[in-house]
Amino acid sequence: MTLIHKKENRFVWAVFWISVIVRTVLGCYYPRTVNCYPDEALYLSAAASLWNQHKVLAFNLPTDFGKIGYSLLIAPAFAFSNLRVRTMVIGFISALVMSLGLFPVNALAKKLLKEERFRRWSLLFYALSATMTYSMTYASEVLFIPVMVLLIYLIYQLLTDAWHGKKKILMLVVTVLVWLLAYLVKELVLVIPVALVLYFVTDRLLGWRQRKGMEKDDVAPGKKQTWKFLLALLLMAVACIGIYLFSNAGTQYYQLGFDLTLLQERFWYLLYGTLFFIVSTLIAFLFLPVLYPVIFGRTMEKNARKLCLFLVYVIVVTAAVVSYTIYIYEDYPSLTPRAHIRYVEYLFVPFLILLFHLLEQKRPVFAFRHVLALAAALGLCLVFFVGFNGQTIDHTMLFFVQVFSQNGHTFLPYKARLCVLLLIVIVAIFTYLFYNKSKFFITLLLSGILIVSLGNNILSTYVQYKTHTHTQAETTEAEQVCDFVREHADVGIGVIEPVTHEELLDTFLIDCDNVRNIGIAGGWYFALTQGNIKKYGLWSEGEVAKYAGYEAPQTLDYILVSNDAYTIEETDAMTQVAEYPNLGYTLYKLKDPTHLPVMYDRSVE
Repeated sequence: MTLIHKKENRFVWAVFWISVIVRTVLGCYYPRTVNCYPDEALYLSAAASLWNQHKVLAFNLPTDFGKIGYSLLIAPAFAFSNLRVRTMVIGFISALVMSLGLFPVNALAKKLLKEERFRRWSLLFYALSATMTYSMTYASEVLFIPVMVLLIYLIYQLLTDAWHGKKKILMLVVTVLVWLLAYLVKELVLVIPVALVLYFVTDRLLGWRQRKGMEKDDVAPGKKQTWKFLLALLLMAVACIGIYLFSNAGTQYYQLGFDLTLLQERFWYLLYGTLFFIVSTLIAFLFLPVLYPVIFGRTMEKNARKLCLFLVYVIVVTAAVVSYTIYIYEDYPSLTPRAHIRYVEYLFVPFLILLFHLLEQKRPVFAFRHVLALAAALGLCLVFFVGFNGQTIDHTMLFFVQVFSQNGHTFLPYKARLCVLLLIVIVAIFTYLFYNKSKFFITLLLSGILIVSLGNNILSTYVQYKTHTHTQAETTEAEQVCDFVREHADVGIGVIEPVTHEELLDTFLIDCDNVRNIGIAGGWYFALTQGNIKKYGLWSEGEVAKYAGYEAPQTLDYILVSNDAYTIEETDAMTQVAEYPNLGYTLYKLKDPTHLPVMYDRSVE
């Protein structure tokens, strides 16, 4: 190993450990609660049940929930009953796993980049990206991001014939296993085999491998491509089996089915959603890392072009899948659906590496077709982008755009377009410098990406903290509730929550087996079986069983009721034990453990 390689390795390890330490410190705040429903609540509940009961449960209720990869990762934290210690363990695990993504980033950068400075910047931009703030949450992106970066590296190696003989077969198996791990985290990883098939078809149609006048090593491209088709077909076969199994299992995977009637009714919105997602991705990625490698791809080396084509297909297929499985179901007919950039954030650094690779090549000669292609892409963004909506956890890379919003979630169309127009002007200036002032362009480019990355990171850190924690007064009362529940572990305790959710109690009582969380059971758990997620009207044993789809508990000795959400009709059927004014809950002891008093949901009175 040369001195240069040793210095590079030391730099990689230094960035890794600094990242682990910083992310651990940022992620160990207390209380750290769930926020994004139902995802985070289900992941945490599944982790608790996997560790304590060795099966997957949703709030102590049976479920066929399939996305358990992240839950398996954090399950060991439930070996600790102390909530502070558990939070610290999950914070460390999240920081460690997300930081591990630095190693496949470094491996990919070494394959594509000659200059050490660009390789180092690739690592720094991964470590400084707002994506890393998912380590402060209970989102599955904690595992999804580094696994997908590793998968991209493995696929690149396979596409470029980096391995030979038995090692190629071994790495093919490893690639499939990594893909299966990613599938356990998010079913959206199904886009990978589809993108591979599209890549191979395009590779043949465009004649990137010329059939005549080839070098001796490439005489039989058809035979040499066989194993690559095998990889794509194998992943497609596994994907089809997975869709079949999960689409009939009562889980969220059912949305991958085909509702042709709905598709016909909302076909144009499907197309709009696809374009909207692509446009949002271009903005989040700051245009240049995607558009420059696509437009000026001819100046890149062959292997870099292969990766670029594959990554573009991943974005397009992901856009179509998100539009079909989410937008037409949940956002129709809004012109500002949720951005959902979190599904492609793992592609940002690979595209950035491609941009750096392009900058290492000889500058292309100015051509109007390049400028027109760039103008067309930017014009598409100006037309289609009128803002976005949804939880901030969906788009950590778009915080620099959210400063133009009204309240962090909604946009006035003219403000959204003003933001895009400003970005277009900046891209135009960068393009001029790209052709005429190459050294200054690189300095300005690195500075610009660094400023945006740091800005997004700081904003995302603040938002993740504010949305995932609570006041000290609320926390103290939640700890008192948790202590009471654990002291009475031999009796049933019902938690009657609001129609929406209760982040603090859901987090603190997540591993208490004697708790029957009626609010969650009647809402989010039932949503997994395609039921009505809303709760209406009268609540009693029969009503709970009818709406929630599970058998009511035989006995409940205590109930914890949200004061603002319910009106209790049978006040004489129970005795008040404690009141928690900051939480807004009251604890009652039932006089008859077999009878749940009638109460009304105030939201529908």
